[in-house]
Amino acid sequence: MNTDSKGRFISGNTGKPKGAKSKRTCLVEALAFYLVDGGYEKFKKEFEKLEGKEFIDSFVLLTKFSLKKDVEIQANKYVLEKFNKIVNK
Repeated sequence: MNTDSKGRFISGNTGKPKGAKSKRTCLVEALAFYLVDGGYEKFKKEFEKLEGKEFIDSFVLLTKFSLKKDVEIQANKYVLEKFNKIVNK
């Protein structure tokens, strides 16, 4: 055990064990397994119902999960207008 009686890490603790998965990795894998295990069509159908800012926000959130680093991405009004023009052609 690498903690003292108060639950604090003791010296010499090297952190998470080698090969342990982060919460982000577990979430990405869970989504991938869901999609592969028959949830893809439902996921795609529901995702395609989203429009405009709601679509972009959801897409950006999914993209963030797949990235290794924390990345700040925001769509401004100009981007949303251009996106809507392309989608609604």
